[in-house]
Amino acid sequence: MKTKFFGISAKLALAILAVSGSLFTSCYDSVDGDVTVPPTYPNPVFTVTGQVTDALTGKPIDQATVAMTGLSAASTTTDANGNYQFIVVADADKDYATTLQFTKTGYTPSASVAFTIGKLAKGQAATYSKSIALAPTTYNPLAYTLTFIGSTPSFSSKSFSGDQNSADYKEEVDVRNDKSTILPVLFDMEVDKGAVYTSYDFTGAVAGLEDAVKADLTATYGTIEEIGDALPTQVIPYAVALQAKSSLQTVSSKTYYSEETYKATYGTSSYTIKLIVVSYSEFNSTQYSNEVYHGHGHGHGGDLNAGGGIVSSDN
Repeated sequence: MKTKFFGISAKLALAILAVSGSLFTSCYDSVDGDVTVPPTYPNPVFTVTGQVTDALTGKPIDQATVAMTGLSAASTTTDANGNYQFIVVADADKDYATTLQFTKTGYTPSASVAFTIGKLAKGQAATYSKSIALAPTTYNPLAYTLTFIGSTPSFSSKSFSGDQNSADYKEEVDVRNDKSTILPVLFDMEVDKGAVYTSYDFTGAVAGLEDAVKADLTATYGTIEEIGDALPTQVIPYAVALQAKSSLQTVSSKTYYSEETYKATYGTSSYTIKLIVVSYSEFNSTQYSNEVYHGHGHGHGGDLNAGGGIVSSDN
């Protein structure tokens, strides 16, 4: 029995050894065995992404063209949020001097970003973020604001040069009322109105900004004259209630002005605008009792614009 049992065990052991040897050898003969074959890694993947925005408003710019050179010769456009993306599979262990060129109609041409993409080994990946703000070359009303800075107290004499109208007006008239009732006398008084620019400088401003500023100020003051020009004028009726048994000797006007300052801001640039503005006009007249004043009867005629002469009545 013992000898028989030994024989069975010996045969079993040899069988196991034979199988094991077969399996061990097959691991090197086929990749389908239990031992892992060293992997083959892919080339590195580079992602370049970013956003294109308006330099004045900060808002995204869609449909801007982004062209890449260096890492790859490729081109794309930004989406509605101003975003773009390139995904490039490139050679390992190599640096890439890369340039992104950004173009969009209405914005500064040839805006670019240059940078170096560092070398990567196979199986690695890297992402580069490159955003840019483009400066518009055409007027964008969203980037413009006009701010009132302040004004000087009103003054009655002008402090600016040019062919100006007289701030103060006085005329000798000769209108006598011999009636026992009040006599209304009407004069047409010509006085300044509106405003005139005294200084501004829009050098270097985007085309359209000056027009926008002047349109806003014109809406505030009406007609505005250019630097050195005369203020516009208007005729204002001035009714004088000439007292009974009195004579009118003079009518006069005095106009008051102020200098007002504004600041126009466009993006990061600002421009100062100053104007002389008509604040108001006041009218005066001098009357004397006929007992102490004797008119000469040589008024200007008519009942408008310093009408003159003697008005007499028994009433």
